[in-house]
Formats: sequence, structure tokens, C-alpha cells
Amino acid sequence: MPSKTLIIDSAETSQIQYSAGWSFLPGNDNEYLQTVSYTTTKDAKFTFDFNGTSVKVYGSLSVRTQDIATLPNTSYVLDGGPPVLFHGNPSENDDHRYQQVFYSSPPLPYGSHSLVGTCVDQGSNVWIDYFVVEVPNDLPANTTIPELHVVHDKSTPSVAEILCGVLGGLLFLATTLSLYLWYRRCRMIETTGTLSAGATDGPFSPSPSMPAPNHDVLSCVESHKSSIPLWYVSSPPGSYV
Repeated sequence: MPSKTLIIDSAETSQIQYSAGWSFLPGNDNEYLQTVSYTTTKDAKFTFDFNGTSVKVYGSLSVRTQDIATLPNTSYVLDGGPPVLFHGNPSENDDHRYQQVFYSSPPLPYGSHSLVGTCVDQGSNVWIDYFVVEVPNDLPANTTIPELHVVHDKSTPSVAEILCGVLGGLLFLATTLSLYLWYRRCRMIETTGTLSAGATDGPFSPSPSMPAPNHDVLSCVESHKSSIPLWYVSSPPGSYV
């Protein structure tokens, strides 16, 4: 089912409620909008209320293998259900990993939902970057999707929209080619005077039995109106005296 993806930055405190113990710090180029929410305080929580059919929490890992105790030991409770734990995986090659999925919900019926995230252990580094919410495109007409504080909104194009774009591009190319060939024909008639008898695709040459008339492009337009698009007759390419 086509859906709309909403990305909400963790610094959107008007939409995300944080308990004591959280800090809001500048991030780096690898973090969404270069912001991050951070805590090492046990039982520090956030509450994210949303309307949608799924939710994901993305964060950053900043540890080395030997510092496994500082991995983000967290739990996530959706709509009062059972907690889902996330502790992260140690890294052997580097000490920073970004845009890691900390939590991913199962498919949900569209409606209001609430996600509560908690830092389980004192001293574990919890870096929350952003939230992703999916919303179906085919909602009833009277359904209101709250757009306030939504940082990013990206809709998935439908098959019809893609086909319309492709057909429109092909039509534009075909029209451009037709106009170019028509313009070239007019220029060659202007230069040579008339078409050689029986000539179709070859070069143009004046008839030996009559002098070449001094045609210009405008007279060519009048004589070829039936073979060009009507919308183009009033505005031939170029301007000649």
C-alpha cells in the first residue's frame, strides 16, 4: 500500500516529551539535521505520541569493543505493551556508527499510538537521532494528519504518476523532433527555392525549369500549416526579416 513517510527529528520537543536527564547536543554530518538527544541517566524516558501505521527509532552508537558497558541499553514500550530491549552490537572496526535502528514496531492499525523509550542502565550512552512514522496515503477524506513539527515529508509515487511522467517525457521528445524536422524543411526550402521533383528524404535542389522564388520562413509557415501543430503556427521558431 502506498504510504507517506514522516521523519521527526529527536530535537522536536514540542512533539516528543523528555524527562529529566536528557541533553540536546549538536550532531555531525552523519546525523539527521546535525542534532542528537543524549542521556546516560538510568530511567530517563522519552514519550513520542504519533498517528500512523508503524514507527522506528534511529540512533547513534559511540563505543569501542572494549567499552561494551557503555552501549545504549534501552527499552521501548508501545501502547502499554511488553517492553522491547535494545543493547546494540559492539564494533570492531570503528567507534562511531550512525542511523542505527534502535526500535522498529510491527504493523499497526492507523490511529493514535504512544511509544515510551527508557535508558535502562546508569552510564550507558543513549544517542537518539530521529523517528520515522509511516502513514497510508488512502486515508478517508475527513482524516487529518498533524503536520506540525514534521521535519520531512516524502510520499511514495503511485504507478499512475510514474506512467504519466514517462508518457509526458516521450510526448515532449516526439513534439520537439517534429518541430525540428519541420524547421529544417523550411530552412532548406528558403535556401534552394523548391523541392526537387520526387524528392522525399534527400537534399533539396531548385527545379531547373523555373527560377527559385525568394521565399522566407514566414511564407513557408503559411504553406505548411496543415502539417504542423496548430498551437505552433502563430509562433514559428526564430525571427527573420
